[in-house]
Order: sequence, then structure tokens, then C-alpha cells
Amino acid sequence: MWRSVAIMALGTWLAWTPSTRAAPAGPPAGAMGLRLFPELTAFLADPGGGARFDKRPEMVLLKRARLDRLRNSIGCAPMPDCALAAIEITPQDSATIRIALSAAHAPPGVLDAWGRDAAAIDKIIEIYGQGKSPRYPRIDSMAHDARSEEFVRFVGQLRRDRLSAPLNTIEIPWDAIDTAIALLDADDRLDALRFAPLWKTENGGAVRRARRLDWRAYPYSAILVPGEGPEQPDEPLSPLAKLRLAHAVQIFETGQAPFLIVSGGSVHPAHTRFIEAYEMRRRLIALYHVPRDRIVLEPYARHTTTNLRNAARALDILRSPAGKPVLIVTDDDQKHYIESPAFRARSLRELGYAPGEIGPAPTAFSLAFHPSPACRKIDPSDPMDP
Repeated sequence: MWRSVAIMALGTWLAWTPSTRAAPAGPPAGAMGLRLFPELTAFLADPGGGARFDKRPEMVLLKRARLDRLRNSIGCAPMPDCALAAIEITPQDSATIRIALSAAHAPPGVLDAWGRDAAAIDKIIEIYGQGKSPRYPRIDSMAHDARSEEFVRFVGQLRRDRLSAPLNTIEIPWDAIDTAIALLDADDRLDALRFAPLWKTENGGAVRRARRLDWRAYPYSAILVPGEGPEQPDEPLSPLAKLRLAHAVQIFETGQAPFLIVSGGSVHPAHTRFIEAYEMRRRLIALYHVPRDRIVLEPYARHTTTNLRNAARALDILRSPAGKPVLIVTDDDQKHYIESPAFRARSLRELGYAPGEIGPAPTAFSLAFHPSPACRKIDPSDPMDP
């Protein structure tokens, strides 16, 4: 069933710019699978590749082994940890799947991504099913009590659902992926699907303007304003975010760039109803009267690293000329942080690459940024903003 959903959704997915495509409409499991694991999904959703993989003898044996492991977890303790551990992809499972992918002639990109994908699946299950600590506990921790009677019953039902499926309908690794996505959904963490039609709606005007734009008329491709989330639950924008916007508008009005990119997701405080980018966009329109088609909304970023990475992805969609710098406009503290070796080290640690080259600094509160093509890589280990 999942594969049929993926095939139908894949056409919509592939219609977007290759570097970053909005998740297609559809059931959360299918759409989230495409959003988090695009290379794997593209291969397995193809009737040829998927059939070759699924029929491999090692996969037939693995299906039975995983089903037996799950069946043997009935009555285990402590719950829900032991039931979810039976669903996770073990190192041996991962090695078997990699062998089958290779034997099924999966493209190099699929094989390169598989280790990362398998680790991400297990990480999601551990954080949002077993309550383990994420990288940023203040904003990304599980909202439910994993040991509560209600949640244990929920995981028990997930297990029963898996066990009730006929063997010939079980698809690996979708059995684990579907569980991971169900856990994200239970925790209201489907942020990656929240803004699927963004480039046809709020950003549609900017796309149309970009298609007829003479980029040579501007020294910068865009002005990037990173969000600064408030810590008060009923506060839409922090004072610092408002100050950053004022600085950005001042530069924008001098004609330095054709677009303002406002970047920031639903971050501070945890589970806030406010989305930083939307609140910044609202202020730019209402207070500064910036035309809507000059504002690019980037409502996913949760960290400074992804503010920069996601801005690069947005500029790919706008078809900004390669090599044209972005101007980051922020406050003095964040500017110095982005310039620092600590920020580069954090980027390498969390993203696996530096989002681009930093500098020079035209003003005390702005900084040039030259995006790297590496920003196009999808990162399923951060499921709210892959």
C-alpha cells in the first residue's frame, strides 16, 4: 500500500526543483517518507527497482526475521522500549538491506544515503517513542510521557497493526519508516509537511518575479534575516527579531538585493503556535509596506546552521545565479558567532558540511554569505527540517 502511495506522490515530488522540493500532498506516511528519504523512495517507488529489491532472497528472509522479532516482543518489558526496539533497524538488518539494494542495482546515491537513512529512522523512534534526549532538548524533546499508560497502549496498537499485516504485504524498510512517522505524528512533529504548497502560495509571487529578474542589477541575491524566537508563549516576535528586521529593511531600501528572505520555524518556546518567518513576513508587510513578491518565506529553520542552509535552498528554487552572495542581516552577537570557528565546527558536526563561505562584513550588523552546493543534501536526522 505504501509503495502505491509513494508512486502517485513521486510525480508531484519530482516536479519541483531538484535541489529542494516541497512534500507532495497525501497521507502523512507517504509524504513524509518522500520528504525525509527522497533517494531511497525514488528507487523503491519505481516498479523495476522496488520489485528487484523486494524479491531478493535475503529480503524474504529478513521479512520473516523482523516479523518473528516483533511477535516475540509481546509481553516484553519495559514498554514501550522493548516493542520499539523490535521495530528498529539493527546493524545486521542495515547491512542486509544494503546488500539487497546493491544487488538490485540501486544507484550510488541510494547506497551512499542508506547508512544515514537507517540511523535517522532509529533516531526518530528512540526520541519520539522511547523518550531519549535529542540534540536540542529544549525544543525537540518528546512532548508525551513515553511511560504513560496511554502512550504504551498506543505503541501496543502500532505493534498489533504491524503483526496483522500479511507477510506478502510487508515492505522493508517501510515497516520501520511508517512506525517512525507515526511517532512523529503522535507528537505533532510533522513540521516538514506543514508548508507543502509554499512555493505556489506565499512564495509564488517571488518565483514569478525571479523568472523575469535581471540579477546583475543587484550586488546580492537576497537579504537573509534569521529569526530570533521569543521565550514568552504569547509573544509572536522577540525584540531582537524586530531590530533585525529594521536593519534589513534599511539596507533593502537601498537596492542591494531583490528579495528579503525571512527564516525561522516554530521553535521557541517549544511547541509555540507562532512561526518566526510568518511573523516576520507579517511585520514587513504591515509596518514597512514591503511588497509581498519581494519577500521569501522560509518557515522550517530551527537553528542558525539551517537558516543559512535553507536560504541557499530557497535561492536554488528562485534560480539565483551561482556564486552570487547573500547578505545576512542580524545583530552583532549572531554576526560574530556566524563568523567564528565555533559556528563552522557546529555546521560540520550537525550538517556534515559548512553551508558556505562567510565574509566579508559590509556593516556592523551584516555579513556576506556564499552558499555551498552541499546545502542541497537532505538530512533525515532532523525530521522537522530535513
